[in-house]
Amino acid sequence: SNCYTLTTNVGAGSGSVLTSPKSAGGCPNGQYPYGYTAAVSAEPAPGFVWAPWSGTDNDVANPTLVTMNADRKVTANFASNCYTLTTNAGAGSGSVLTSPKSAGGCASDQYPYGYAVAIAAQPATGSIWTSWSGTDNDGTNPTTITMNGDRKVTASFAGNCFALTTNVGAGSGSVLTAPLSAGGCPNGQYPYGYAAAVSAQPAAGFVWAPWSGTDNNGVNPTLVTMNADRKVTANFESNCFSLKTVVGSGSGSIMTVPTSNGGCPPGQYPDGFRVAILAQPTGNFLNWSGANGGGNPTTVTIKGHTTITAFFAETPDPTATPKPTAKPTPTNEPKPTDEPKPTSTPGPTKTPVPTSTPKPTSTAGPTATKAPEATATATKPKPIATATPTAPKGEPTSTPTKPSPTMTPTPTAAFPAGDANCDWVVNTIDAIYMLQAGAGLLEAVPCPTAADVDLNGVVDAIDAMLTLQYRAGLLASLPT
Repeated sequence: SNCYTLTTNVGAGSGSVLTSPKSAGGCPNGQYPYGYTAAVSAEPAPGFVWAPWSGTDNDVANPTLVTMNADRKVTANFASNCYTLTTNAGAGSGSVLTSPKSAGGCASDQYPYGYAVAIAAQPATGSIWTSWSGTDNDGTNPTTITMNGDRKVTASFAGNCFALTTNVGAGSGSVLTAPLSAGGCPNGQYPYGYAAAVSAQPAAGFVWAPWSGTDNNGVNPTLVTMNADRKVTANFESNCFSLKTVVGSGSGSIMTVPTSNGGCPPGQYPDGFRVAILAQPTGNFLNWSGANGGGNPTTVTIKGHTTITAFFAETPDPTATPKPTAKPTPTNEPKPTDEPKPTSTPGPTKTPVPTSTPKPTSTAGPTATKAPEATATATKPKPIATATPTAPKGEPTSTPTKPSPTMTPTPTAAFPAGDANCDWVVNTIDAIYMLQAGAGLLEAVPCPTAADVDLNGVVDAIDAMLTLQYRAGLLASLPT
């Protein structure tokens, strides 16, 4: 017989073998004439690849040939083509995503030889990806991995919540942070790279001084970039400066309005604050040293610890009676020792007698004694009359109890100047209204036009001082 049998088998792995043609030369199926060359092709099953033949003319080619010079037997070998990709999360907290989940008919997490799988590290809340191990490029995320065999990759993570610690250094105050946290982190913690805002809040009587530990220590508010745990310190310094009042000469006192400000202790004020000052002399006020102006009342602007000095001059007491010996005696007035004594009998050698006067030998009678007495009385000095100045007139100029048109000019509102509460009487109550308005405790006084005593368009402590001076009789009238 001239028909030879070709037998095909599958060895390792999974697949099948195709022959072409199925027969030839009139031979039955699977048989071929002597010398006939039949073609064979190995067909891998899914997840497998062809591996070398055995029994063909060329075992390393697929398809290949089989020359029928006898009965022939060939075997197709296959190898698995599904490689497993194993993923792990190392340090920190997170997971790894693969795309796709499989390929080439392989099971889940398996891929054909040479397949490039995309992988991505997914940090958990509060963590960040740091690096890979086992990928094609461990420094990037996402990255790829080529399946040239079973592969194992590990994603590493680190905590991504960094603590921001705030402190108060010098002085007194507090620190506010905004927001209080971010990125799912606990309170006071922030993700890597997050810029948290911090604001220094001075306590009363203090001002902010430079930060330490922020991105910009010279501004407030400022930012803190959370590239690690950060610690910042807010510093404050006192903004309360003392105002010292001194009487330089004479006698008197000094009143300040208000007595303090800005949360400072009594007698202290914030830098730049303007304080109203009133000199209250027992004699006469002369001038100031250290004040904004020379008038009284006036103001002083606080620039650091500040000192103002008021100078007074004493005035003589108008009710005191000076001693006669202390006052010079006019040269044209006869001394008291030169007065003729009416009880003595003038002799011809002691007392000059006018031509109408009786002879010296006469005893002084009523007519003789009257003339010298009248002359002596006319020329005798009277210390009290010459030393006493004109007394101050009337109660209205020293202690006014009711305003009068000549004493208190009436503004256009018809109420007298200084009448802040519109009751037609200028008194201490009006001054209190003015002080409250100047301190911002009142939005407005009932009679603002009348309350603006110094006519500068503002109701403040200066108006109150002028009103108090007027009430004390130190001013005869208020400004018009």
